Amino acid sequence: MQLTSATHPQLADRLDDLGFTLQQRFDVKGDIIDIERAIELHGNAVGLMDNANLNKPVLLSNLGLALKTRFLRLGNLEDLENAILNKQKAVDLTPDGHPDRPTCLSNLGNALQARFSRLGSLEDLENAILNNQKAVNLMPNGHPSKPIFLSNLGNALEIRSVQLGSSGDLENAILNKQRAVDLTPSGHPGKPGRLYNLGSALETRFDRFGSLEDLEIMLNAYSQAAKSPTGSPIVRFRAACAWAKHSGQHARSPLSAYSCAIDLLPRIAWLGLPLTDQHALLADVGGIVREAVSAAIKMEELETAVEWAEQGRSIVWQNMLGLRTPVGDLRAKHPRLADQLQNIAQQMEALTSYDVAGANVKSSKLAIEWENTVEEIRKLPGFESFLKAKRFSQLAPAACEGPVVILNVDNSRADALVLTADDSEEKHISVVNIPLTRFSYESSQKLCENLTGLLKSSGLRARGETRKTGRLFPGGSTGTTFQKILRILWLDVVKPVIDGLEYQVCHPNDV
Repeated sequence: MQLTSATHPQLADRLDDLGFTLQQRFDVKGDIIDIERAIELHGNAVGLMDNANLNKPVLLSNLGLALKTRFLRLGNLEDLENAILNKQKAVDLTPDGHPDRPTCLSNLGNALQARFSRLGSLEDLENAILNNQKAVNLMPNGHPSKPIFLSNLGNALEIRSVQLGSSGDLENAILNKQRAVDLTPSGHPGKPGRLYNLGSALETRFDRFGSLEDLEIMLNAYSQAAKSPTGSPIVRFRAACAWAKHSGQHARSPLSAYSCAIDLLPRIAWLGLPLTDQHALLADVGGIVREAVSAAIKMEELETAVEWAEQGRSIVWQNMLGLRTPVGDLRAKHPRLADQLQNIAQQMEALTSYDVAGANVKSSKLAIEWENTVEEIRKLPGFESFLKAKRFSQLAPAACEGPVVILNVDNSRADALVLTADDSEEKHISVVNIPLTRFSYESSQKLCENLTGLLKSSGLRARGETRKTGRLFPGGSTGTTFQKILRILWLDVVKPVIDGLEYQVCHPNDV
């Protein structure tokens, strides 16, 4: 672009190309400066091109796409309104029979659906469905973008079926989503997302009618999405969570699903998401890890429960506290490999966001490059377990000096996993589970709220604040509340563990 003169006939196209690439980088890294610059470049490109030029609708559509992307990040309704205006202009300027018309129609439909989600106007949803249906009808089956148009139409129809209770809309939603899956080749980065969308529609129909056939197809769709070797790790993680949830609810073992979810955590942590996205995702991760550990305990897979608890704990706290991570260690010692792996990850995420022709071929190559690079890293001293959960055999030695207690509390149960060593010279480590029958997730949340309130009222700092003066052990009514918190923790958490280990409590009068 910098080498293109202001009067060059391809200046508008080059401005648009740079804007589109900056938008792809925003999708991967989340830097708002990239999407701001992309909107500026797309706007300049549109301004340079005459309405008679057949490429102008593409430029208008790209500008609308960038505006919608900024709306999704910042929530400014004006961006969405301008996105719709530009996408409508793109449709109006694209003649019938032009190969870009289906894309323009689909982009307009998606923007109208976004405005329906924000404002709730059924007219927007109706027009979204009409435009998406036109896009599907105009696009031949062999075209690489046909599956994404089918999936978009299916999503809009599913929303209307929920709004109006229409079984016909739900049936059509499932048919279009199934067609989208069927037309997407194996290895395509968009396939996990389409499988996940199909699972969602089948879940809606299963909840409505209770068909066991729908349940089986739904679980299969979620599991295929979760186990896919390509595609967004976040999409695959959410598919694994849905697979686990419904397996557990319907008398099927959820451990394979939870295993997929736990194995994806290092990949998700690697992505370098924007801070706001990290916090939302970490909340999901913490809940899923607790559910996974509870499920493993319930099925008496205690060593697996310990491994999953440690994997979740390490990833959540590394991200929340900015601690050194395996990725940070790699960058410090082998920056070339760290950059190489990050570049592959970013390309894979960009392919997921844009349904470009040949994406399945490129994604397959990137997946092989990722695996080869990770394998190369694991041959380096100190990186043998890079991006792997630690095995129980690696964690167990921590209990040689005394019992290690891992607390896990979710909505279904509360437990203490205790690692203990026997008296032999080899120090064999075993795990026992002590159910905390008097404790619950609600109790833990209440105690956390009470303690947070006490710290604030006592003038003690919260994380990130400047240190303030205050009493660590408050007196008066505040002290009484503090004592209540400690009493509950003693009676419902600590004492059951001590009793389970058959320890004797030594009281002061006994000394």
